[in-house]
Formats: sequence, C-alpha cells, structure tokens
Amino acid sequence: ALRGLALASSASMPSPVPSPARCFDASVSPHENSLLRKAAKVLSAHCSSKDDFLTSVIILCLIGKEVEAVLQLQDVGLWEHAAVMIASYLRGDERREPLERWAYHVIYEQNNLWRGIGILVSAGSLLPAMEVLDQEHYALETFTLGSCIERAHASWVLASSSTEEDDKGIVGEEAFGKIMKRSVRHV
Repeated sequence: ALRGLALASSASMPSPVPSPARCFDASVSPHENSLLRKAAKVLSAHCSSKDDFLTSVIILCLIGKEVEAVLQLQDVGLWEHAAVMIASYLRGDERREPLERWAYHVIYEQNNLWRGIGILVSAGSLLPAMEVLDQEHYALETFTLGSCIERAHASWVLASSSTEEDDKGIVGEEAFGKIMKRSVRHV
C-alpha cells in the first residue's frame, strides 16, 4: 500500500522532477540508485525533525527500509501503527527487534505482563520471555516455559538427523540454565 505512492506517479509522464517510481527503477545505475537512497534517507530524517513522521515512514518504506520505519513509529509512540506495519511488511528475523521493543513497552509501560510475554513468545524470543518471568518472580511459569522449550528441543533433535550436541540452541545457553535452576529453587 505504501509503495503504491511511488507507483502512482507514472514513469511516462514528463516531469522536471523524477518520480519516486523512477528513482528506484532497475534501469538506474547502482551508483545513482545508491545516491538516491541516501538522498531519500536524508529527506526522511528532515521530515522526522519537522515532526512529519508519517511522511518519513512512507519515504523509508519506498526505499525498502521497513524495519527503520517501524522503529521510528515506535520511537514516537505510534505503537498501533507500528504493529500493523510489523504484521503487514516484516518477515522472519526482521520482526524480532520491533516485536521485542513492543513487548517491553506492553510489559513495562502498559503494565500488561501476559500480553507482553505472548508477544515475546510469538517473536521467538523465548529466553527474553523467561528472563522477564524470572525478574517478575513467576517461578512456576518460568519453569513451565523452560520445560516446554526443553521438550520441544528434544523432539526436534529426535526428528532431525542432528545430535543434541550439534545444535543446543537456547537450551545450551548459560542464561537458560541459570534461569531454570533459579525457578526450580522457588517452585
């Protein structure tokens, strides 16, 4: 949808100012494209400095910087807009940082621990979710989440051709072990 803005200006229309669609066209040399991207980032920063965040976000999206656009929305407190962009435009590992920031905002600013934990788990940030539960003194919940992670990891090892030593993942991390030991003591 945001990229539609760039496509709305026809490349065949004569204009003294190149349209955004032509700025990032494949026919432009890589050097020119790089310069245009830098110019767009400068323009985006200028818009942000003038409190025109939505224009800045659109510009960032036009040059393929959706993660930066989402982080900018979060920085100015437009969390719902950022959440929609995360769901619509970000994939895979791109989602982790913005979702973690959103989760911490929900936990500490909105005082909604369980919603924030859900966001962390949906982002695949299992160790941070366990750390938050541990910090908030939810020993049983921390232990339960850790046990589920261990069982899922063991099932994955059995189903794959690797051995547990090959890929310990989160279960092999020192922080995971410490949190599990603390939670067992308090359960």
